[in-house]
Amino acid sequence: MGKIKSFAKKHPVWSVIIVIVVIGFIGSLFSSPETNTNSQPTTTTQTQLNQNTNTQTQTLSSNSLERIEQIVDKVGDYEVTIWDSTGDFATESSAPYEVIVNSKPNQFSDCFDAKNSLYETMKGLYSDSQLNGKIARVQFTARGYLKASLGNDDAKDLRWDVGPSTYWKVTLQYKDYEDTSSPLSQQTWGVKIKEDCN
Repeated sequence: MGKIKSFAKKHPVWSVIIVIVVIGFIGSLFSSPETNTNSQPTTTTQTQLNQNTNTQTQTLSSNSLERIEQIVDKVGDYEVTIWDSTGDFATESSAPYEVIVNSKPNQFSDCFDAKNSLYETMKGLYSDSQLNGKIARVQFTARGYLKASLGNDDAKDLRWDVGPSTYWKVTLQYKDYEDTSSPLSQQTWGVKIKEDCN
């Protein structure tokens, strides 16, 4: 023990470096098994998620109403109500539909999370070939952040490679207030519930 103290007094910088290396080595011994154990299940989980997504894509219902609900469920756990153009609950034969999607309270962590869910919902519904022409409009409400509507007339020309933030900006450029005076297929607008949700 006396030799160690003598070395530490003569070489304080080297002593500190040696202590740091020893602590780092001991720390890596304790963290290595956890890192390796966690990395394996993550890969397995990601593979399982990809397989589940592929299975879900292949098993969408041929019934339009069920298909709409399944597509929205892929994005999140939202309340979905489907109306016909006269304001009654929709039936399979009563297309075109008005689809109302509402989030639950505190479902989003921030504005981007809300914009992303809006974008993925609209993209999923309007880019589905089996629903083409069967939806008059989709209204999406992310409680506490935003509310938006996309009419089929405007959705026809929309490119879905823009991403959530650009999509939201474009929606606000159509109309930045709720306007239900037009026919359903022309009701495209966005409203910020949280003012800094840009």
